Amino acid sequence: MRVLFNLFNLGIGLLIASLNYSCFQDPSTTKEVVTDSLLQTTNDVDSLEVPLWEYDANNDSMIKNHIPSQLTTEIVLNDFNNRYEGTIHLDLLRIGQDTIFLTIKDANYLTHHMGTTGAFAFMAELVYSLTEVSSIEVVNLEFEEGDHASPGAYRRADFDNYL
Repeated sequence: MRVLFNLFNLGIGLLIASLNYSCFQDPSTTKEVVTDSLLQTTNDVDSLEVPLWEYDANNDSMIKNHIPSQLTTEIVLNDFNNRYEGTIHLDLLRIGQDTIFLTIKDANYLTHHMGTTGAFAFMAELVYSLTEVSSIEVVNLEFEEGDHASPGAYRRADFDNYL
């Protein structure tokens, strides 16, 4: 019984401490978050709560999730870089007419460790997501070719035969 009483007191103490911290923290250290459905906008970076498109390997199809009305290439790239942090990093080279040019400096994970299906899923999700931005029709990827992925210019139609 004494152990339960001590656990109860510990729980109450933690609750009071967390309430005290949340009520009295410095407001200049908090970030403002504005929500547009699944789009999260903070003072520092834009990110998505869920991917725009996901590859369903079981049904060999693409699944479209919610597309925010204020979608930009920066939001899509930030989302991919956050999801694949430490394994794949996309760098924007430029945007010209209807094409976005990206590079992956170290594509080893993509080309050798994700397998054929994983690399296909990554590239299909990337192309489908970036072409949701109204001005983008082509995604040009520059990286060292490997066993499971090749660089080049990709459109949605390049993945349709495989879905």
